[in-house]
Amino acid sequence: MQKTCTHCTDKAEDESLAMYLVKGYGKQAKNWFIAFIIVVCLWFATIGLFVWYLQLYDFSSETYTVEQDSTDGNGTNIVGGGDVDYGAES
Repeated sequence: MQKTCTHCTDKAEDESLAMYLVKGYGKQAKNWFIAFIIVVCLWFATIGLFVWYLQLYDFSSETYTVEQDSTDGNGTNIVGGGDVDYGAES
């Protein structure tokens, strides 16, 4: 008469090593997918906040006119060719 191991016969679902590893990779792939979705959401949030921040700033440009009085000859004037005239020398 052959003796059988009760532990072996009770366990009807013997899994091979390959099936065990495939299940483990499936769980790991699910975790990586969730991490990817979180990163994409954070990326969109960053871009959205950046656009919102840029909307707060007023990009209108204004032109200012400045007049310089150089009647005493001390005004610095740039003339043709990049030469600088510092007025009369003392």
